[in-house]
Amino acid sequence: MNLFLFALIIIIIVVFAKMFGRSSARSRTQSTSRPMRVSSLRTVPKSYVYSESDIPSQLGMLPGLGLESAVRRLEEALTPDFQDQLRARVMRLKPDWSKAKYECTFFELKRYFLMSLIMKNTPMFSDDVDDIWHEMLMFTKDYSTFCQSFAGDMIHHAPHSGGGKVQIPDERAWFDWVYAHLFEFTPFSAVIWRDFFRTPLDRERLATISDFNQDELSFRWFNQEAARRYPEIREVIVNLIHTAKFQIDHASSHSRYQDTSWAASGAMQTGMMVAGAMMFYSLMDTDHFTTSMDQAVPEELKEKVNNQVDSSYSSTTSCSSCSSSNDDSDNNQSSCSSDSGSSCSSNSSCSSSSSCSSSSSCSSGSSCSSGS
Repeated sequence: MNLFLFALIIIIIVVFAKMFGRSSARSRTQSTSRPMRVSSLRTVPKSYVYSESDIPSQLGMLPGLGLESAVRRLEEALTPDFQDQLRARVMRLKPDWSKAKYECTFFELKRYFLMSLIMKNTPMFSDDVDDIWHEMLMFTKDYSTFCQSFAGDMIHHAPHSGGGKVQIPDERAWFDWVYAHLFEFTPFSAVIWRDFFRTPLDRERLATISDFNQDELSFRWFNQEAARRYPEIREVIVNLIHTAKFQIDHASSHSRYQDTSWAASGAMQTGMMVAGAMMFYSLMDTDHFTTSMDQAVPEELKEKVNNQVDSSYSSTTSCSSCSSSNDDSDNNQSSCSSDSGSSCSSNSSCSSSSSCSSSSSCSSGSSCSSGS
């Protein structure tokens, strides 16, 4: 009898232990899943207010690039009807967006399209820009017509590279460097793309720029089809390669950043000059890169290249790769799905502080001024 009671007590204890274990497991699962749901919400801090008045004309291109025809082709390819339908669709799907936020974000998408005409691979580093691009893809025939009119070929959608904490640091650094040599920074640039100049250029990339010739570098990193199709694109690619080589030579010839032309008084007023500092610290001081860049960027430019309103933002979301094809019906929605929701100025010349040797002399269309 005593043995029977003892066995019964043991069974009861085991049953209660299992029930308690399941309850604890459910509790742990719920507690860990809640933060994931909260962190997946991508919201711009309320402290930043978008304004359409901050949008510059001509995509805010830096002077002397010679890309006016490409910008005009892009704007003409985006027909008013297509833009109206796209805006209405996005605003319906994102009721928390203001019209100003939409226009600023669409502006940066247009910049991205121009970069894709220049670069061989252009990673996407903005959730919001990527969201608008996704909605463009829904209008398959309009999007196809836009691509053919602007680029002469399809601009294929690529997997999103994540916002905030960068998953491919060197690709982000290269994106930042090219962006800074094409466009002026707007008050919303760093809000949409997140912080610029946070990661150094990869040493292997810098060695490749130094060792390879222009044709090899153009084939490796730039859009060859667009370069053959559009002379202005080819010229920009030539100037970007020339500028990168010059910056490496200039940085390598100085042991202290203070001795470079980029540190000269008044030289750091544009993102292109900050890109020079980026080149120097990528070569000379990667261990303290972020701190050094914070010191190099002037206060008046800092808020445009660093997203100070939301420094804690992080995203690991991704979206599926999308390809568009012609469809017989008008504006049919595509089957694209989502898992998550150097410029070199032609009239600039070498100043005494930027030593242009015969091996890296300023050609017409390349900027080799005190800040290049």
